Amino acid sequence: MTRLLRAVGAEMLKTRRTLAVWMTVLTPMVVCSIQLVILLRWGKPVGTEKLDAWKTSISQCNLLWVLLVLPLFITLETALLAHAEHAEKQWKHLFALPVPRWAFYAAKWLVGAGLVLLGQIFLVIGEIAIGYLAGWLEPALGFGPFPPFWWTVRILSLAYLISLIVLSIHTWVALRFHSFTVAVGVGMAAAVANAMVNSSEDALHFFPWLLPGNALHHAEAIAWLPWALTVGIVGGIALAVAGGWDVTRRDVL
Repeated sequence: MTRLLRAVGAEMLKTRRTLAVWMTVLTPMVVCSIQLVILLRWGKPVGTEKLDAWKTSISQCNLLWVLLVLPLFITLETALLAHAEHAEKQWKHLFALPVPRWAFYAAKWLVGAGLVLLGQIFLVIGEIAIGYLAGWLEPALGFGPFPPFWWTVRILSLAYLISLIVLSIHTWVALRFHSFTVAVGVGMAAAVANAMVNSSEDALHFFPWLLPGNALHHAEAIAWLPWALTVGIVGGIALAVAGGWDVTRRDVL
């Protein structure tokens, strides 16, 4: 455990002041900015019979994030973390150190998970911030003084836990293949597939990159949420272990 903590600490030091960290702020900011423009152009109450203005705006933001941006965000974060070693050909040096090989892989996975979580936190902050800003600039939108903070946190927390399987897939791809293009290409292909099959109920329940979408339908599809969480968490851990075994058993990376 001590060696794993040291590997994680070293990985965090390497990640400081890199694009991977900046993306945890910039990506949610882009999503929230798009939603702010939509709100200001709407110019009239955005609530519905079932959802008030806050929940309507946050739901729209979450939909864009979970179904389109999150797969690309995870892709970019894992690719950037792996590129640090691939570009400088550091794997031989790392694997020659008196530290278990699996610790380096686990450190990449854990730091990637932390960066994705940080992006989710900034998304929550951004969704609430644009609600207050839009309500101040356009009172007709109907934003009340109290945002549904815990409602928002719950949905994005569920989406994050389910997305661990996607994190494990892309961590393996990014570390297994030296090419940055391959890592990004797989993520882009998954995002395109998401857009093509997101209307399918079967895909929503079984396609890994769409599974986090079950968190957005927690009221309508509550029966599928435990399944999605199980696949996301258990499948994510299982694939992380399998990916670590595959990558670390290789002599040259």
